[in-house]
Order: sequence, then structure tokens, then C-alpha cells
Amino acid sequence: MERAGVVEKADNASGLDGYHCINAEKEKVPGSGAKERGDMYKNITPQWKAVNALDMACFDEECFDFVFEKSTSDAIACGDCDGSLLKKLENEIYRVTKPGSKWLSVSYSSSRWDGIIQTSRWDANVIKIKIDTDTTDGEKTTSHTVMRPEVYQNCYVFTKKIPKC
Repeated sequence: MERAGVVEKADNASGLDGYHCINAEKEKVPGSGAKERGDMYKNITPQWKAVNALDMACFDEECFDFVFEKSTSDAIACGDCDGSLLKKLENEIYRVTKPGSKWLSVSYSSSRWDGIIQTSRWDANVIKIKIDTDTTDGEKTTSHTVMRPEVYQNCYVFTKKIPKC
């Protein structure tokens, strides 16, 4: 399932206190994330919308302060031979984020955004996080131990550049 979440600052006219979260998913998942999570999230009001991440026409330009996307880019890349779909995703996220906004893209690929991200539009930082897994199979069925590879998540932190006048 493809999911991306965005958090936008609530304006006074909305009647909301603080921030609210819009979760854009390929399809609606009943009950996902709808549980009360205590004081830590008291100023966030979650909403869910079924949205195509490659065409988010339902959102205005520059309406979000933060975009979080976990493996949506990985799912898109599976059917993207020339990078055009990832570029389309990047263009849509660029369109809906405000100048200075953050986009956090979490991917298993250490080169997911190579050649796609325009450095004239985004400042970028990559944080590689090792996932704790058992690297042995636990059983010795032969005279040697079978080793599993280390697994990493790559957290791409993009900041939309503020246009120079």
C-alpha cells in the first residue's frame, strides 16, 4: 500500500489548534492511525484522503509545511524504467510544499533520488539508519553459519529552497 502524509499549519480561520495532518493514500484504510495517541499529538487532527501521489490536484500550491513519504517512492520506482514517474512525484511534492518546507522520504534504496532531485530546488541530506535484524539464520544445518545482509533505511531530508528575488 502506498502512503504519504503531510502536515500543515492550521490557520486561525480553520478553527483548529496548531497543526493538522492529511494522510494521502492510494486507497482509504479504515481505522488506520485514527486512535487517540495522547498529549504528544493533541494539536494534530488527522484526516485521510485517497490521492494519487503523482497527481495531487486536490491540493493547492504551496499548502504544506511538511511531507512524509515512506517507501512510496520505492513502490513507484518498481515500475519506473526511466525515472519519469519519480520525477513526477518530486514535481508534485515540490508544487504542494511551501518554500522552506521539509520533505522526508524514507527508502530502502541508497540511490533512490540520484539524478532525479534538482539541487536548484532542494537542499538535501541523507541519513542512513541500520535496521536491527538477526544477521544469522539461527540454525546450523551445515558446517558453517549462514549470514544475512545488513538492512538499512535511507532517510532523505529535503528542504525546499526559498526563491531568491
